[in-house]
Amino acid sequence: MDDTTIRALLYSHDSQGLGHVRRNLALAHHLARIIPEQTGRPVSGLLVSGLSMGDDVLLPAGFDWLTIPGVAKGRGGYEPRNLAGPTSRLIDLRSVLIESAMLSFAPDLVVIDRHIYGVWRELRRPLRRLRARRPGARVVLGLREVLDEPAAAAAEWRALGDLTELRRLVDEVWVYGDQAVHDPIASGEVPPDLADRVRFTGYLARGRREFDGQGEPRHAPFVLTTAGGGSDGQDLLQAAAAMDVPAGHEHVIVTGPQLDDAGFAAVAAQAGPRTRVRRCWPGLSNQIAEADAVIAMGGYNTMCEILATGTPALVVPREEPRLEQLIRARSLAEVGALDVMRAGHADPASLGAWAAQAVGRRVDRSGLALDGLTVAARYAAELLADASSRQGPPARPRIGYVLKVYPRFSETFVVTEMLAREALGDELSIYALRPTTDQRFHPEIARVAARVTWVPRPLKATDMWEQFAGAAGHPRLRENLSGLLPELAELPGDEVAQGVALARCVLEDGITHLHAHFASLAGRMTWLASRLTGVPYTVTTHAKDIFHDSVDLFWLRRICGDADRVIAISEFNESYLRQVLAGTGARISLQYNALELDRFPYHDPPRITSPLRVAALGRLVPKKGFADLIDAVARARSAGVAVTASIAGDGELAGELAARIRRRGLTGHVRLLGPLTQEEVRRLLGDAHVFAAPCVQAADGNIDGLPTVVLESMASGTPVIATAVSGLPEVVRDKDTGILLAPGDVDALAETLTRVAAGGFDLTGMARNARALIEERFDSRKQAAALSDWEAGEAGGER
Repeated sequence: MDDTTIRALLYSHDSQGLGHVRRNLALAHHLARIIPEQTGRPVSGLLVSGLSMGDDVLLPAGFDWLTIPGVAKGRGGYEPRNLAGPTSRLIDLRSVLIESAMLSFAPDLVVIDRHIYGVWRELRRPLRRLRARRPGARVVLGLREVLDEPAAAAAEWRALGDLTELRRLVDEVWVYGDQAVHDPIASGEVPPDLADRVRFTGYLARGRREFDGQGEPRHAPFVLTTAGGGSDGQDLLQAAAAMDVPAGHEHVIVTGPQLDDAGFAAVAAQAGPRTRVRRCWPGLSNQIAEADAVIAMGGYNTMCEILATGTPALVVPREEPRLEQLIRARSLAEVGALDVMRAGHADPASLGAWAAQAVGRRVDRSGLALDGLTVAARYAAELLADASSRQGPPARPRIGYVLKVYPRFSETFVVTEMLAREALGDELSIYALRPTTDQRFHPEIARVAARVTWVPRPLKATDMWEQFAGAAGHPRLRENLSGLLPELAELPGDEVAQGVALARCVLEDGITHLHAHFASLAGRMTWLASRLTGVPYTVTTHAKDIFHDSVDLFWLRRICGDADRVIAISEFNESYLRQVLAGTGARISLQYNALELDRFPYHDPPRITSPLRVAALGRLVPKKGFADLIDAVARARSAGVAVTASIAGDGELAGELAARIRRRGLTGHVRLLGPLTQEEVRRLLGDAHVFAAPCVQAADGNIDGLPTVVLESMASGTPVIATAVSGLPEVVRDKDTGILLAPGDVDALAETLTRVAAGGFDLTGMARNARALIEERFDSRKQAAALSDWEAGEAGGER
């Protein structure tokens, strides 16, 4: 495929029936023929859907299917058609596949049939990313001429949210119908906000037969009954099978491929000697043209196939779950295009009577607009010509991460988040406010592609004035800085100067959004840079920045209240923030820290042997509760239980904990390993029987948020013993995904270690449940996608 080829992607809704797929297939044939005539350029395309029409369906040259995992409409709403597992996994899979297709195939034209955002809004992000990557791509929403009764249609549009976003993503709305027969704008089915985007194509009627195939010929005159895909037409088919067939005619019933075996058998059981029941009939549109009369339901494609002929038609429309077919049938009946019979009256006698009087006559439908396939293809050529004339360089968002220190050994969650975002295609820059003092670094840091800028921190008055003088050269900074002077007086001078330096970086680097981790120093500098530049920001809050006694609530409320969104890393944190931020207007959303799951493959826990091996990891600070773990090991060993513990990490309590180990006589049984890389952590977890997180609330009010190492243990298959602190109970569910204890209860921890050593818990069951929970809620790819959407202002409302 060379650069001159026009690429088209057509997405079809796939929950029920084949109408959406057949409509886009017909359109693809006309795009492949007419666009080259109009533009002089060849066309290639993808037909994307959860349904495939099969190998016997004729595709246009240069087109292919992309079949994604399908959905079906169940009693409780949409659900996976075939795949086992949670619906959320299917949504993610569909979205990732569609996004990959859009970004890799790079279509010039996208046509989406009926549901602009897909079944579960899985198209929203792919469309947004396509718009960002290829602003010249043209996106069309294709609608049937009838949607539903106006109130129901309006409810569907409201469910999509603010139409401003839809207008940004969609260039035109094609209505596949004759405005003189039914006008969905006038009826209220299409909202006024989209009226200026609407173009009527006429019915997609003429031009289907040429690629539909001829099928096997019928030598005797015949009446045809069809129910489209067949998923909801059994009552009509059974009544038609039992009707009297007009003299001199045969009767062919095409049930459709989606009627189940029992339904097919029930229809066949009603058929008389001159009635033949079959699932499919290749070349059906040609058979409709050849028939002497047609009985059908009111689906859009069947109506188009009928309208393209002179064959008399009786339509028995479906009236549940929507009135679309009834409205369509009545509109066409009013202009003399067909006859209508309500489903409650469609008994064998009534159907037979209609067929007897219909055979032998023809219907003139030439006054209707029936060339929609050709017209739509010409509209596409016009759109593509307009896009070519206005094509410019793609506008890509650039995200600035503001961090107090980078890299920081203990903040693996930040690196994981940035790697996942870069994998999605987000362009990141990192702004560090302080130099790192760490002596060791995780190798994953080398995978981060973002450029790192250490923002100057002027400490001398001359350096501060240098920053202010530099700001004066930026008109926006100069104006905003003067307006902020009263608020800036509340900050230390070095922070003001560093905030100005950060703002200069933001403007010079073309940053479109700022994201801070921790609502303390990084949050304040991000707030200041945002106020100076007008660039919006979001902030992820953690633990010390919101719980510690030293937290300045005035600044916490200001930072979070002005942010586009505040991310809480646990439900516990979210609840706390809603209390302390009440009245600020802060938009708070839950988004757990997450993992690159591929780096933490699951293994069932090892068989318990002696001694019991306990692993623990974290900064050696009071809130981690490692003193309690040392004491619990001592008590278990004094009771005759062989248990050892390995504690990894570094911090202010290293000397105190070492002395405690010696006092308890645990030298050689409890080891302090110092800081470990993530690879070393994986080996530690793999060797341990259990992982302990005996967290407590420190005397200064500081508590853990949700330790990343707990998630890593659960992902890897190492059973977790934790305490009910902060967000830990949200993941460590007692006797389900781990063992949960009261914080500070050394006796309970010692007793638990004793029971574990004796095989008193189903550790394998808990480990498997834990892994399933991690996969569902802690996948860094999902986290990155949500953050990207929120930053673009495109996620749904608050939790």
